[in-house]
Amino acid sequence: MRPHEFGEWIAYAHVSPWGEQRADLRSAIVASVIANVNRDSRRRPAPFKPADFMPFDEGPGEDADALAARIWGTFDKMKMQSRRD
Repeated sequence: MRPHEFGEWIAYAHVSPWGEQRADLRSAIVASVIANVNRDSRRRPAPFKPADFMPFDEGPGEDADALAARIWGTFDKMKMQSRRD
């Protein structure tokens, strides 16, 4: 895959996310709705959130733009290395 094509895929992922993390979010939304419908509001006054059902959710990670910049930087380093070889 050429770097420009990879950049297009990154842009597409920003517009329409896909993958396992997105699938986990969908499942977590359904789980939180089911849990809230069956929740005893006296025992648990705060409603469940989708994040309560996300596996391995460690909070906000690296900003998408920062990740893209880091990936492009790696491509630049690879190009420089290939020119030297």
